[in-house]
Amino acid sequence: TQSGRTKSGFLCDQAELKNVDFVAVCETWLHDGVKDAEVSIDFPNFSIFRADRGLGSDGTPRAGGGVALYLRDDLSGDCLATYDNGVVEMLIVKIHQLDSIAVVLYRPPDTRAGELKGALECLDETLSNLPTPLPSIILFGDLNLNSTAVTWSRSDEGDLVPSIAGHREGETSGAMQASMILDICHKFGLVQQVRISPDWPLGNIGS
Repeated sequence: TQSGRTKSGFLCDQAELKNVDFVAVCETWLHDGVKDAEVSIDFPNFSIFRADRGLGSDGTPRAGGGVALYLRDDLSGDCLATYDNGVVEMLIVKIHQLDSIAVVLYRPPDTRAGELKGALECLDETLSNLPTPLPSIILFGDLNLNSTAVTWSRSDEGDLVPSIAGHREGETSGAMQASMILDICHKFGLVQQVRISPDWPLGNIGS
């Protein structure tokens, strides 16, 4: 949409202002009918990697979803894996000069556990097959897990520490799916990198 193109230019302005290496984007709403050049025109000096939401049973693009990673042109990357089951999308990119893996994951609010499981299995397999020592792994995304699924506390060092906010059974249980995600994070030694003011109420933090 035109609104999306306006946001693309804004994101590029912010990327250049902050001199960032890459920009992770969720809910791109892109599909096979949109060429890379159309969504890169407002992002000069960046290349794009995409995992779009695929086609429906009638052969037409499904609305919504999708993830992307804009990577600065002086850096090179390889797409290690993409995932799309019509609900959850994921993109895994190796950034060579930074010796880093960038993972962009989108989980819609009403995702069922089985729909998320496939994406996490793909992530687990991809990371497990990497040679050791592992590169830095950075997980970005819109997981749509609120305070009914995850609560936060502070460590003595001031870091944010997540915990499951009461496990409830059910295919759409956010707590169950938060547990699945945290299992992957623990397996590969991922820690929360979001930093906020010590005075900010922890109940206002989403995932």
